[in-house]
Amino acid sequence: MLDSHSTVFRTVVSGEPFAEMAVDILSGNVLTVFADLTLQDNGHLHLANGTLDAQFVQIDGGLFSGSGYIFVGSGPIHTAVRNGGGVIAPGDADGNSIGLLEINGDFAQTTPGTLQIELAGTGTGGTDYDQITASRYGFLGGTLEVSLVDAFTPQVGSSFEILSVSEQLSGVFEDLVLPNGYQWNVRYDTSLQHQRVLLEVLGLGLLGDFNASGQYDSQDIDTLFTHLSSSVPPTDASFDLISDGVINQADVDQLVQNLMNRQYGDTDLDQDVDITDFGRLANHFSPQGNGLVWAQGNFDGDGDVDVTDFNILAVNFAPTGYGLSTVPEPSGQILLIAGILAVLVHGTCQVKYSS
Repeated sequence: MLDSHSTVFRTVVSGEPFAEMAVDILSGNVLTVFADLTLQDNGHLHLANGTLDAQFVQIDGGLFSGSGYIFVGSGPIHTAVRNGGGVIAPGDADGNSIGLLEINGDFAQTTPGTLQIELAGTGTGGTDYDQITASRYGFLGGTLEVSLVDAFTPQVGSSFEILSVSEQLSGVFEDLVLPNGYQWNVRYDTSLQHQRVLLEVLGLGLLGDFNASGQYDSQDIDTLFTHLSSSVPPTDASFDLISDGVINQADVDQLVQNLMNRQYGDTDLDQDVDITDFGRLANHFSPQGNGLVWAQGNFDGDGDVDVTDFNILAVNFAPTGYGLSTVPEPSGQILLIAGILAVLVHGTCQVKYSS
Protein backbone atom coordinates (compact mmCIF):
# COMPACT_ATOMS: atom_id res chain seq x y z
CA MET A 1 0.00 0.00 0.00
CA LEU A 2 1.44 3.32 -1.08
CA ASP A 3 0.46 6.26 1.11
CA SER A 4 3.16 8.68 -0.03
CA HIS A 5 4.97 9.70 -3.20
CA SER A 6 7.17 6.77 -4.27
CA THR A 7 9.74 6.51 -7.08
CA VAL A 8 11.21 3.31 -8.51
CA PHE A 9 13.17 2.43 -11.65
CA ARG A 10 10.94 -0.41 -12.81
CA THR A 11 8.26 -2.56 -11.19
CA VAL A 12 6.93 -6.08 -11.69
CA VAL A 13 3.81 -6.97 -9.70
CA SER A 14 3.49 -10.75 -9.56
CA GLY A 15 2.06 -13.18 -7.03
CA GLU A 16 2.17 -16.87 -6.28
CA PRO A 17 -0.54 -19.39 -7.31
CA PHE A 18 -2.31 -19.04 -3.95
CA ALA A 19 -0.95 -15.68 -2.80
CA GLU A 20 -1.80 -12.43 -4.54
CA MET A 21 0.67 -9.57 -4.58
CA ALA A 22 -1.28 -6.30 -4.29
CA VAL A 23 -0.12 -2.72 -4.70
CA ASP A 24 -2.59 0.02 -3.72
CA ILE A 25 -2.00 3.67 -4.64
CA LEU A 26 -4.03 5.76 -2.23
CA SER A 27 -5.83 9.01 -2.87
CA GLY A 28 -3.54 11.99 -3.38
CA ASN A 29 -0.42 9.87 -3.82
CA VAL A 30 1.79 9.09 -6.82
CA LEU A 31 3.79 6.05 -7.86
CA THR A 32 6.48 7.11 -10.37
CA VAL A 33 8.13 4.38 -12.44
CA PHE A 34 11.05 5.58 -14.60
CA ALA A 35 10.89 2.52 -16.85
CA ASP A 36 8.03 0.06 -17.31
CA LEU A 37 5.48 -1.36 -14.90
CA THR A 38 4.51 -4.97 -15.65
CA LEU A 39 1.56 -6.76 -14.09
CA GLN A 40 1.79 -10.56 -14.12
CA ASP A 41 -0.26 -13.53 -12.88
CA ASN A 42 -1.77 -13.04 -9.41
CA GLY A 43 -0.51 -9.50 -9.33
CA HIS A 44 -2.98 -6.73 -8.49
CA LEU A 45 -2.52 -3.00 -8.96
CA HIS A 46 -5.33 -0.90 -7.51
CA LEU A 47 -5.76 2.86 -7.88
CA ALA A 48 -7.66 4.18 -4.87
CA ASN A 49 -7.97 7.62 -6.51
CA GLY A 50 -4.20 7.76 -6.72
CA THR A 51 -1.87 8.46 -9.65
CA LEU A 52 0.43 6.16 -11.61
CA ASP A 53 3.21 7.79 -13.67
CA ALA A 54 5.13 5.22 -15.71
CA GLN A 55 7.06 4.98 -18.96
CA PHE A 56 4.86 2.07 -20.07
CA VAL A 57 2.25 -0.20 -18.43
CA GLN A 58 2.13 -3.80 -19.62
CA ILE A 59 -0.56 -6.14 -18.24
CA ASP A 60 0.42 -9.75 -18.93
CA GLY A 61 -1.78 -11.21 -16.18
CA GLY A 62 -3.42 -10.29 -12.92
CA LEU A 63 -5.78 -7.40 -12.30
CA PHE A 64 -5.60 -3.63 -12.80
CA SER A 65 -8.51 -2.01 -10.96
CA GLY A 66 -9.74 1.14 -9.29
CA SER A 67 -10.25 4.79 -10.11
CA GLY A 68 -7.51 7.29 -10.78
CA TYR A 69 -5.11 8.90 -13.23
CA ILE A 70 -2.43 7.15 -15.30
CA PHE A 71 0.29 8.97 -17.23
CA VAL A 72 2.30 6.80 -19.61
CA GLY A 73 5.35 8.08 -21.45
CA SER A 74 8.10 10.61 -20.87
CA GLY A 75 7.48 14.32 -21.18
CA PRO A 76 5.66 15.03 -24.47
CA ILE A 77 6.25 11.43 -25.70
CA HIS A 78 3.31 9.23 -24.87
CA THR A 79 3.09 5.45 -24.72
CA ALA A 80 0.31 3.08 -23.68
CA VAL A 81 -1.48 1.09 -21.06
CA ARG A 82 -1.47 -2.26 -22.85
CA ASN A 83 -3.56 -5.20 -21.66
CA GLY A 84 -2.21 -8.30 -23.36
CA GLY A 85 -3.30 -11.01 -20.96
CA GLY A 86 -4.84 -9.73 -17.77
CA VAL A 87 -7.98 -7.96 -16.58
CA ILE A 88 -8.69 -4.25 -16.40
CA ALA A 89 -11.65 -3.50 -14.12
CA PRO A 90 -12.46 0.11 -13.23
CA GLY A 91 -13.84 0.34 -9.70
CA ASP A 92 -13.20 -1.68 -6.58
CA ALA A 93 -11.58 -5.06 -6.93
CA ASP A 94 -14.59 -6.80 -5.35
CA GLY A 95 -16.82 -5.61 -8.18
CA ASN A 96 -19.22 -3.64 -5.98
CA SER A 97 -18.20 -0.12 -6.97
CA ILE A 98 -18.09 1.88 -10.19
CA GLY A 99 -14.86 3.53 -11.31
CA LEU A 100 -13.15 5.80 -13.82
CA LEU A 101 -9.63 5.23 -15.18
CA GLU A 102 -8.19 8.31 -16.93
CA ILE A 103 -5.22 7.54 -19.17
CA ASN A 104 -2.93 10.29 -20.42
CA GLY A 105 -1.66 8.32 -23.39
CA ASP A 106 -2.95 5.32 -25.36
CA PHE A 107 -5.18 2.44 -24.34
CA ALA A 108 -4.53 -0.91 -26.03
CA GLN A 109 -5.97 -4.37 -25.51
CA THR A 110 -5.25 -7.61 -27.35
CA THR A 111 -6.29 -11.24 -26.91
CA PRO A 112 -6.45 -12.70 -24.27
CA GLY A 113 -6.86 -9.44 -22.38
CA THR A 114 -10.24 -8.68 -20.77
CA LEU A 115 -11.94 -5.37 -20.01
CA GLN A 116 -14.57 -5.74 -17.28
CA ILE A 117 -17.28 -3.09 -17.20
CA GLU A 118 -20.02 -2.82 -14.58
CA LEU A 119 -23.30 -0.98 -15.04
CA ALA A 120 -25.21 0.38 -12.04
CA GLY A 121 -27.18 3.20 -13.69
CA THR A 122 -27.62 5.30 -16.82
CA GLY A 123 -26.28 8.62 -15.56
CA THR A 124 -22.61 9.58 -15.73
CA GLY A 125 -19.66 7.47 -16.81
CA GLY A 126 -17.34 6.79 -13.89
CA THR A 127 -20.16 7.42 -11.42
CA ASP A 128 -23.08 5.30 -12.57
CA TYR A 129 -21.15 2.90 -14.78
CA ASP A 130 -17.49 2.04 -15.34
CA GLN A 131 -15.58 4.10 -17.86
CA ILE A 132 -12.10 4.44 -19.35
CA THR A 133 -10.85 7.58 -21.09
CA ALA A 134 -7.60 8.00 -23.04
CA SER A 135 -6.08 11.27 -24.25
CA ARG A 136 -4.70 9.73 -27.45
CA TYR A 137 -5.41 6.48 -29.31
CA GLY A 138 -7.44 3.38 -28.60
CA PHE A 139 -6.52 -0.07 -29.98
CA LEU A 140 -9.16 -2.68 -29.25
CA GLY A 141 -9.20 -6.47 -29.15
CA GLY A 142 -9.64 -9.26 -26.64
CA THR A 143 -12.77 -9.60 -24.52
CA LEU A 144 -15.35 -7.11 -23.29
CA GLU A 145 -17.16 -8.50 -20.25
CA VAL A 146 -20.12 -6.50 -18.95
CA SER A 147 -22.19 -7.15 -15.83
CA LEU A 148 -25.08 -5.48 -14.01
CA VAL A 149 -24.59 -4.52 -10.35
CA ASP A 150 -26.68 -3.09 -7.52
CA ALA A 151 -29.80 -4.76 -8.97
CA PHE A 152 -29.70 -2.39 -11.92
CA THR A 153 -32.21 -3.10 -14.71
CA PRO A 154 -31.46 -1.30 -18.00
CA GLN A 155 -34.28 0.02 -20.13
CA VAL A 156 -34.61 -0.33 -23.88
CA GLY A 157 -32.86 2.69 -25.40
CA SER A 158 -30.28 3.03 -22.62
CA SER A 159 -26.74 3.90 -23.74
CA PHE A 160 -23.41 3.76 -21.91
CA GLU A 161 -20.18 5.42 -23.10
CA ILE A 162 -17.80 2.89 -21.63
CA LEU A 163 -14.62 4.05 -23.41
CA SER A 164 -13.57 7.23 -25.19
CA VAL A 165 -10.34 8.43 -26.81
CA SER A 166 -9.35 11.87 -28.05
CA GLU A 167 -7.48 10.87 -31.21
CA GLN A 168 -8.45 7.71 -33.09
CA LEU A 169 -10.18 4.43 -32.23
CA SER A 170 -9.27 1.27 -34.15
CA GLY A 171 -10.15 -2.41 -33.85
CA VAL A 172 -13.07 -4.08 -32.06
CA PHE A 173 -13.55 -6.35 -29.08
CA GLU A 174 -13.30 -9.87 -30.46
CA ASP A 175 -15.36 -11.60 -27.75
CA LEU A 176 -18.39 -10.17 -25.96
CA VAL A 177 -19.80 -11.36 -22.64
CA LEU A 178 -22.94 -9.29 -22.11
CA PRO A 179 -25.77 -9.42 -19.54
CA ASN A 180 -28.52 -11.90 -20.22
CA GLY A 181 -32.09 -10.90 -21.04
CA TYR A 182 -31.31 -8.00 -23.36
CA GLN A 183 -30.45 -7.34 -26.97
CA TRP A 184 -27.16 -5.42 -26.87
CA ASN A 185 -25.26 -3.46 -29.46
CA VAL A 186 -21.61 -2.48 -29.09
CA ARG A 187 -21.22 0.62 -31.27
CA TYR A 188 -17.82 1.99 -32.26
CA ASP A 189 -18.55 5.67 -32.83
CA THR A 190 -15.76 7.27 -34.87
CA SER A 191 -17.81 10.22 -36.11
CA LEU A 192 -16.94 12.63 -33.31
CA GLN A 193 -13.75 14.39 -32.31
CA HIS A 194 -13.73 12.22 -29.20
CA GLN A 195 -14.18 8.70 -30.54
CA ARG A 196 -15.92 6.25 -28.28
CA VAL A 197 -17.40 2.82 -27.60
CA LEU A 198 -21.10 2.85 -26.76
CA LEU A 199 -22.98 -0.04 -25.20
CA GLU A 200 -26.65 0.20 -26.22
CA VAL A 201 -29.78 -1.69 -25.17
CA LEU A 202 -31.80 -2.36 -28.33
CA GLY A 203 -34.48 -4.60 -26.86
CA LEU A 204 -35.29 -7.46 -24.55
CA GLY A 205 -33.77 -10.87 -25.18
CA LEU A 206 -34.58 -14.39 -24.00
CA LEU A 207 -34.40 -14.34 -20.21
CA GLY A 208 -32.15 -17.16 -19.00
CA ASP A 209 -30.36 -17.63 -22.34
CA PHE A 210 -26.97 -17.07 -20.78
CA ASN A 211 -24.92 -18.19 -23.78
CA ALA A 212 -26.99 -15.97 -26.13
CA SER A 213 -27.72 -18.88 -28.45
CA GLY A 214 -31.27 -17.71 -29.08
CA GLN A 215 -32.72 -20.83 -27.45
CA TYR A 216 -32.55 -22.66 -24.15
CA ASP A 217 -30.07 -25.49 -23.66
CA SER A 218 -28.32 -27.33 -20.85
CA GLN A 219 -25.40 -24.89 -20.94
CA ASP A 220 -27.76 -22.20 -19.64
CA ILE A 221 -28.54 -24.36 -16.60
CA ASP A 222 -24.84 -25.09 -15.99
CA THR A 223 -23.98 -21.40 -16.25
CA LEU A 224 -26.62 -20.46 -13.70
CA PHE A 225 -25.41 -23.17 -11.30
CA THR A 226 -21.94 -21.56 -11.30
CA HIS A 227 -23.46 -18.26 -10.14
CA LEU A 228 -25.48 -19.52 -7.17
CA SER A 229 -24.82 -17.26 -4.22
CA SER A 230 -26.45 -15.91 -1.10
CA SER A 231 -24.91 -12.48 -1.66
CA VAL A 232 -27.17 -9.44 -1.54
CA PRO A 233 -27.16 -7.72 -3.93
CA PRO A 234 -26.08 -10.35 -6.47
CA THR A 235 -22.83 -9.72 -8.29
CA ASP A 236 -24.66 -9.87 -11.62
CA ALA A 237 -28.37 -9.11 -11.59
CA SER A 238 -28.95 -10.81 -14.94
CA PHE A 239 -28.76 -14.19 -13.12
CA ASP A 240 -31.44 -13.14 -10.60
CA LEU A 241 -34.32 -14.58 -12.62
CA ILE A 242 -37.01 -13.95 -10.00
CA SER A 243 -35.71 -10.48 -9.05
CA ASP A 244 -35.54 -11.11 -5.31
CA GLY A 245 -31.98 -9.78 -4.85
CA VAL A 246 -30.47 -13.25 -4.40
CA ILE A 247 -29.16 -15.84 -6.84
CA ASN A 248 -30.13 -19.25 -5.48
CA GLN A 249 -31.95 -22.51 -6.18
CA ALA A 250 -35.22 -20.64 -6.77
CA ASP A 251 -33.65 -19.07 -9.85
CA VAL A 252 -32.67 -22.52 -11.14
CA ASP A 253 -36.24 -23.71 -10.60
CA GLN A 254 -37.48 -20.68 -12.52
CA LEU A 255 -35.18 -21.43 -15.45
CA VAL A 256 -35.73 -25.20 -15.63
CA GLN A 257 -39.40 -25.54 -14.77
CA ASN A 258 -40.96 -22.27 -15.89
CA LEU A 259 -38.83 -20.65 -18.61
CA MET A 260 -37.66 -23.90 -20.23
CA ASN A 261 -40.76 -25.94 -19.28
CA ARG A 262 -38.56 -28.90 -18.41
CA GLN A 263 -38.07 -31.12 -15.39
CA TYR A 264 -35.11 -32.17 -13.26
CA GLY A 265 -33.70 -35.45 -14.55
CA ASP A 266 -34.26 -34.59 -18.21
CA THR A 267 -30.62 -34.67 -19.36
CA ASP A 268 -31.42 -34.17 -23.05
CA LEU A 269 -34.30 -31.73 -22.43
CA ASP A 270 -36.69 -33.67 -24.68
CA GLN A 271 -39.61 -33.32 -22.22
CA ASP A 272 -39.45 -36.81 -20.80
CA VAL A 273 -37.30 -38.48 -18.17
CA ASP A 274 -36.62 -41.95 -19.49
CA ILE A 275 -34.04 -44.71 -19.89
CA THR A 276 -31.96 -42.44 -22.11
CA ASP A 277 -31.57 -39.98 -19.27
CA PHE A 278 -30.74 -42.76 -16.84
CA GLY A 279 -28.15 -44.12 -19.29
CA ARG A 280 -26.40 -40.77 -19.35
CA LEU A 281 -26.42 -40.60 -15.56
CA ALA A 282 -25.13 -44.18 -15.27
CA ASN A 283 -22.28 -43.60 -17.71
CA HIS A 284 -21.12 -40.60 -15.70
CA PHE A 285 -21.93 -41.86 -12.21
CA SER A 286 -19.08 -40.48 -10.10
CA PRO A 287 -19.79 -39.49 -6.47
CA GLN A 288 -16.28 -38.02 -6.20
CA GLY A 289 -16.45 -36.37 -9.59
CA ASN A 290 -15.85 -32.73 -10.33
CA GLY A 291 -16.97 -30.56 -13.21
CA LEU A 292 -19.79 -32.82 -14.39
CA VAL A 293 -22.73 -31.03 -15.98
CA TRP A 294 -26.51 -31.29 -16.41
CA ALA A 295 -26.30 -33.35 -19.63
CA GLN A 296 -24.22 -35.93 -17.72
CA GLY A 297 -26.70 -36.26 -14.83
CA ASN A 298 -25.59 -33.51 -12.45
CA PHE A 299 -29.01 -32.10 -11.50
CA ASP A 300 -28.09 -30.32 -8.26
CA GLY A 301 -25.15 -28.34 -9.62
CA ASP A 302 -22.55 -29.69 -7.20
CA GLY A 303 -20.19 -30.98 -9.90
CA ASP A 304 -20.65 -34.71 -9.27
CA VAL A 305 -23.18 -37.37 -10.25
CA ASP A 306 -24.24 -39.35 -7.20
CA VAL A 307 -27.19 -40.90 -5.37
CA THR A 308 -28.77 -37.48 -4.90
CA ASP A 309 -28.92 -37.01 -8.65
CA PHE A 310 -30.32 -40.52 -9.08
CA ASN A 311 -33.08 -39.75 -6.58
CA ILE A 312 -33.94 -36.57 -8.49
CA LEU A 313 -34.22 -38.57 -11.72
CA ALA A 314 -36.21 -41.37 -10.07
CA VAL A 315 -38.80 -39.01 -8.57
CA ASN A 316 -39.40 -37.42 -11.97
CA PHE A 317 -39.14 -40.60 -14.05
CA ALA A 318 -41.74 -40.28 -16.85
CA PRO A 319 -40.81 -42.20 -20.05
CA THR A 320 -43.92 -41.03 -21.94
CA GLY A 321 -43.53 -37.37 -21.04
CA TYR A 322 -44.18 -35.36 -17.93
CA GLY A 323 -46.41 -32.58 -16.71
CA LEU A 324 -44.89 -30.14 -14.27
CA SER A 325 -47.99 -30.30 -12.09
CA THR A 326 -47.83 -34.08 -11.56
CA VAL A 327 -45.35 -36.43 -9.97
CA PRO A 328 -45.05 -39.76 -11.82
CA GLU A 329 -45.67 -43.00 -9.95
CA PRO A 330 -42.82 -45.51 -9.57
CA SER A 331 -42.83 -48.26 -12.17
CA GLY A 332 -41.10 -51.52 -12.92
CA GLN A 333 -38.49 -49.61 -14.87
CA ILE A 334 -37.70 -47.56 -11.77
CA LEU A 335 -37.10 -50.75 -9.80
CA LEU A 336 -34.78 -52.02 -12.55
CA ILE A 337 -32.93 -48.71 -12.54
CA ALA A 338 -32.61 -48.86 -8.76
CA GLY A 339 -31.01 -52.28 -9.09
CA ILE A 340 -28.54 -51.01 -11.66
CA LEU A 341 -27.71 -48.08 -9.40
CA ALA A 342 -26.92 -50.51 -6.57
CA VAL A 343 -24.35 -52.15 -8.84
CA LEU A 344 -22.88 -48.75 -9.66
CA VAL A 345 -22.54 -47.83 -6.01
CA HIS A 346 -21.42 -51.16 -4.56
CA GLY A 347 -20.08 -53.19 -7.47
CA THR A 348 -17.57 -52.92 -10.25
CA CYS A 349 -19.87 -53.37 -13.24
CA GLN A 350 -19.93 -50.61 -15.82
CA VAL A 351 -23.07 -49.71 -17.73
CA LYS A 352 -22.37 -49.11 -21.40
CA TYR A 353 -24.83 -46.79 -23.08
CA SER A 354 -24.69 -44.49 -26.04
CA SER A 355 -27.23 -41.90 -27.07
